[in-house]
Amino acid sequence: MLFNNLHSRIEKAMEDMNALLNCMGNPQLLHILLTADRKMQEILLLRMQGYQSKEIDAMTGPSEQTLYTRLNRLKKKIKKLLESE
Repeated sequence: MLFNNLHSRIEKAMEDMNALLNCMGNPQLLHILLTADRKMQEILLLRMQGYQSKEIDAMTGPSEQTLYTRLNRLKKKIKKLLESE
């Protein structure tokens, strides 16, 4: 039951991500987000939905430190993109 609930929440989050990405006007940012691995996309979506790191850790598996590392890598890519514009 818990797995099914988690799976449906992740699927809903992925639908939200696709809708968000379709609205984006920056093709380079869209590319960065689309080429991120699925786990990173899940983490990002859960974060955007307001979940805290400990909650995301419980839902997705990687440790909190791994979550921070992945989010920081994505932030650096986006920051580099925005600085080059």
